[in-house]
Amino acid sequence: MEKGDNETEDVLKRYADNKHLYTTFIPDSSRYMSRKKLAVTLGVKAAKHEWIVLMEAFCVPTSEKWLETLAHNFQNDKHLVIGYTGFDDETPDYYKFERLRTFCYTAREAIKGTTYRSCGHCVSFRKSDFMAANGYSGNLHLIRGEYDFLVNKYAQRGTTGVETAEEAWLREESPSLKTWRNDHLFYLETRKFLKRSRLHRALYNIDMWLMYGNYVAICVAFTYGIIDDDWVINASAGAALLITLVTRTIFAHQVTTQFNENIGFWKIIPYELSLIWHSATNRLRYLSADKNDFTSHKL
Repeated sequence: MEKGDNETEDVLKRYADNKHLYTTFIPDSSRYMSRKKLAVTLGVKAAKHEWIVLMEAFCVPTSEKWLETLAHNFQNDKHLVIGYTGFDDETPDYYKFERLRTFCYTAREAIKGTTYRSCGHCVSFRKSDFMAANGYSGNLHLIRGEYDFLVNKYAQRGTTGVETAEEAWLREESPSLKTWRNDHLFYLETRKFLKRSRLHRALYNIDMWLMYGNYVAICVAFTYGIIDDDWVINASAGAALLITLVTRTIFAHQVTTQFNENIGFWKIIPYELSLIWHSATNRLRYLSADKNDFTSHKL
C-alpha cells in the first residue's frame, strides 16, 4: 500500500491482530513505473503459498464460499484461473451487457485455446510462474493493465481455468462515467502491447460484420420487395428479421439470466447494435488523448 492512504491504514489497524494479514509500503522512489504493478509484485514476493488471488478493493464477493469455490480450480494442470466480475445493481444496464459480452469472448478463448485478457478483477495465478518470468517485466511503464498483462503473459493453451459458479462471482461498484471511459481508453493503449491481439479482435470484428451484414441484407430485400411489389420477398425478409430478433434475444437473455444480470430482454438488440458506435467513440477519444497520461515515463 502507499504511505498516506489514510482509509486503507485505518482498515489495516482494525485487522492488525490477524496473523494472516501482512502489509508492506510502496517505496516513494518508485516514480517511473506503475505503482499498482509494483504493489502486486511486492505482494507476490511476500506470499508464502504458490497460488495468488488478485482482486480489487472496490469489488465484493457474492458468497462466503467465494475463495473456496475459486480454489477448486487450483489443480496441477492449471496455471491461471479467471473468474467473473459483474457490476452492482446501481450500474447502467449497458455497462453490465458489455462486460458480460466481453467475458464470454475471453472465457471461450480460455476454454478453447489461449485466453487473451481479463475484463474483470478476479485472476488467480502461480507465484512460481510470475517470478520465473520476471512478473510485469516489459510493461511496468504503463500505468494500467494489471489484469490484462497477467492473463496475456501467463496464459498457456489448455492450462487456464474459468470459474463461472455463482459462489465465485465478484460484484464491482458502479463506475462513474469518467471511470468507465478511462477504462476503455487505457485498454486501447494496453492492447498495443498484448500478444494475440489481432486474433482476438478478428473474432469480434467478424461477429460485428456478420450481424450488421444480416440486417443490411434484410433491409435490401425489403426495399427490393417494396419497389418490385413482390410480397413473397417481403414476407421472406420479414420472417428473416423476426427469426434474427427472436434468436439473438433468446440466446443473449439466457446468458444474462445465467449470470443474474437483470437486463431487460428488449434492450439486448439496441445494445448489440450500439456496440460498434461505442467502440468508434472510444477510439476517437483515444486518438485525441494525451498519450503521456497512459505511462509513468513522462516526457
